[in-house]
Amino acid sequence: MRASAATLRNRRLDGGLGKGYARAVTAVFSGHPGSSERTGLRQGVEVISSTLLQMLLYFNAYYSVVYAVLIALIIRWKVVVGKASGVGIIFFALWGMVESFRLYLGFVGNLKEKVPHFAGFFFLSVLQLIFVL
Repeated sequence: MRASAATLRNRRLDGGLGKGYARAVTAVFSGHPGSSERTGLRQGVEVISSTLLQMLLYFNAYYSVVYAVLIALIIRWKVVVGKASGVGIIFFALWGMVESFRLYLGFVGNLKEKVPHFAGFFFLSVLQLIFVL
């Protein structure tokens, strides 16, 4: 008797590593009292946050730190040479505050699906682009 492809696929997924992995995930993440209160998620609620946006925000945070360090080194070099302007330092400090707040709003707006936070993230993103144009 020959088994169908669906039966073989189900056996492969249910047996071995897959079954042990499923048991481990169930043991770790369900059954903790108050776990749904900590995460804010309820059973049966579909999460619609964007994984792609979350990855972009994650890497943007690291990029912003590297960018800030490089710009701080350039400003320090300009101060030593004597060509630094106060306007550049003020804009750098303002950029640092706005960028950290923008990334915070993006993280919270995406993960907790809060539209006002995400709207603030979008507004601050567009506001930075206006100065570039």
